[in-house]
Amino acid sequence: MIRFIRRNMALVVAPVMAVFAIFAYDMLHLLSRDYPRIVHSVYFVIAAVVLFGLFYAVINFIRMLPEDEDQPQDPRARGSRD
Repeated sequence: MIRFIRRNMALVVAPVMAVFAIFAYDMLHLLSRDYPRIVHSVYFVIAAVVLFGLFYAVINFIRMLPEDEDQPQDPRARGSRD
């Protein structure tokens, strides 16, 4: 049962996200028509969330990069003549 849910999760998530997107668009449209000053603040919140997501993605990308194993750690292995 768990494997079935994991395999078909996209079939559930896609319609839920589509409904959420339609709801958010309608609410922003109503807010912009009735309360234009609030919409300006909402755009700042959306921009902050997008920036947070970008920073989070970049940090996770940097963490996933492999460490430099090409450079030896031992100073004698580098050919120093001490």
